[in-house]
This record gives sequence, structure tokens and C-alpha cells, in this order.
Amino acid sequence: MKKIIRVLLFLPLCLQLTSCSDDDNSTNTGDDTGVTPVVLPQNITFESPSLYPEDFAYDADNKRFFMGSVYTGNIVSVDLEGKVTVFAESDDLIATVGILFDKANNQVVVCNANPGFTDQGQTATTGVLATVIRYDATTGERVSSHDLSTLFEGGHFINDLVLDDKGNLYVTDSFSPVIYRITADGVSSVFATDPLFETAPMTFGLNGIEFHPDGYLLVTHYQNQILYKVSIADPTDITEVAVVEELGSGDGIRLMDNTNLLFVNNSLIGGEQTIFSINSTDGWATGSVSKSASLGSGSDFPTTVEFANETPYVISSYITEIATGTGSAASKFEINQINF
Repeated sequence: MKKIIRVLLFLPLCLQLTSCSDDDNSTNTGDDTGVTPVVLPQNITFESPSLYPEDFAYDADNKRFFMGSVYTGNIVSVDLEGKVTVFAESDDLIATVGILFDKANNQVVVCNANPGFTDQGQTATTGVLATVIRYDATTGERVSSHDLSTLFEGGHFINDLVLDDKGNLYVTDSFSPVIYRITADGVSSVFATDPLFETAPMTFGLNGIEFHPDGYLLVTHYQNQILYKVSIADPTDITEVAVVEELGSGDGIRLMDNTNLLFVNNSLIGGEQTIFSINSTDGWATGSVSKSASLGSGSDFPTTVEFANETPYVISSYITEIATGTGSAASKFEINQINF
């Protein structure tokens, strides 16, 4: 039976991204084993014309971030000094959104979608394209591709993705009330769908997703301003995480540990952009805000969080410039450490 717990999460509707800038401060990560510690900068500013990165993933062995482009579709890597290298580009990459680094397989995995505000404009694939692509992280060669658009009737904007401890991928669709699963051996299917996930046509619903090692997913719903818990053993077991504080429209989320979650709030229509640290002591039946930090109210539009080693960073996407039609020529972007 489906369990539903009411949640208090109301604030303006948003979308998804992040922002940063250079700084001389840095963080050392290492130990006393004689290994030279990695010096992590407080801020990384990098230049890549019209990149508009929505998500990013860290490759610790090579000290670089991978990120895609919501505008051009290109995938790049950015090192800790801000040097940008093209990792993958192709005519069929339209808007690369969610991205992760699969260390076990040495692969970069991305969501390829078409929200309609890319450099290609409105095309036949707008609101339709939904492809998850794997790349060899060393060579940049395409390893596999999974078309999810035929699995569920409706519009599509695959947004975020996460791996579980068995190598299965879970993918959110912001335009359809669906979480997809791609098994470790490559079988794609609808994992979970529910009226709770529904949203108005071509508006953002399901968004950020995270895997909890106790056997469930945590998923944000952008328009409804809700954090859901979805059982992996029984995907009809869906609950709303009851958070007393108003969090607003959740974009990217990342677990710091089993009981603490970083939650990025942003807004397409202005207002405060905030990152929350949410704590739960009851297996994510409920949660409460333990810390928060303002990310400003500018056009940088923070979208998600990533850890470099154990240090959390947030990225500025400036996506509102292209989503609202006010620009497409930004060339400088930032990654910032999160300091509460």
C-alpha cells in the first residue's frame, strides 16, 4: 500500500543550476600516510563559450570535473586550475543535463535531452529526446546509448541520474511522472510512476535524485516543492519526506552521509537561492534543516552539488539567460565550495 505523508514545502517554482568565482583560499585533503594532499580551491572560474552547465561530476583520480552543456550539448572536463578540455561533442548531443562519473567502470554517464532553448532552437526532438549515454572516461569514446523516450507516453526531459550499489542507474524525467531504471546489464524500463509525480505539461516535475544505501531513492519535485522517498524493493511505496521548514523548489541533492542531505533551491523568477543541509534521524520519514547558506539572488542560478573528495561544491549555470531568452553568450562560469 502506498504511504503518503504530507510535507510543508512551498516556495516559488524554479529549474536547475549553480555558480562560482576564483579565490586564493584553498582546502587541503589528505592524510598522514606520506601521500601529497590534494589542494582544493575555494573557487574555480573557467571559460567555455555558451556552456551553461547544469550538472557536474568529479573524477578524483584525475582531479577534474566533468560537465555538460544545456545549450550546445558538448561535454567538457575542467581541472582544479580552471583549464577546460573538450571531452565529447557530437551533432546528436543537444542538451547534456544530468552527469555522473562511474568510477567502477571508468565511464562518464550523461542525460541527453532537448528542452527547446538550445542552440538548435525548437526542433522535432524538443520535449521528446531522452537518451542516456555512457562514455569511456579515458578515451571519450561512446560505450552505449539507451533511448528512454519510448518507455512512457508523454513529453520528456530526462534530468538527473544516480547509481545504486549494484550498478543500476535511476533517471528522473521532469516532463513525465516517471523514474526510469537501466540495469547494470543494460535493460531499460519504467521503475516508478505515480500521480504524485505529475505536473503541468512542459513544466518541471521530478528533478534531483540520490541513492540511499538503506535501499531507497530520495527525489525532488520542482513544481510541487516536495522531497520524495521511493523504495527500491517496492517502487509503489512512495512517501513524502515531512520537512517542517519551507525549502522551495528543489533541484540537485547529494547525501553527505546517511542522515544529512544537501538540497539546492533556485528560482527562475528571481528570489533567494539557498542551499540547505537537511538532517533526518528516522530513515527519511521526516527531516529538518540544520544549516543553510544563501547563494545570492543573481542570474547565476545554482543547480546542484558535487563532492570533490569530501568537499562539497556548487555550480553556477546561468541557465536563466537561455531559458528566458535573454542571452546565449555567457563564457565565464564558476564552481564554489559550500561554506555554511
